[in-house]
Amino acid sequence: MSPENRRTEATLGPDTMAHLGRQLRAMYDHIIAEGVPEQFAEIVRRLDEPSNEGSKKVPTPLTI
Repeated sequence: MSPENRRTEATLGPDTMAHLGRQLRAMYDHIIAEGVPEQFAEIVRRLDEPSNEGSKKVPTPLTI
């Protein structure tokens, strides 16, 4: 495969991910203050958990 055709996986560093998280929280703070259904709060909590990329554990499906 030539270098031009090689695909690489895009990744974000921890600093970038933290910055994006802060920006999203700032944008949606007013919505959070109004109250969030428990299902959405659970999704946000799970997104905040550290990633175990090497883990073989199958994630629990989210129900909405």
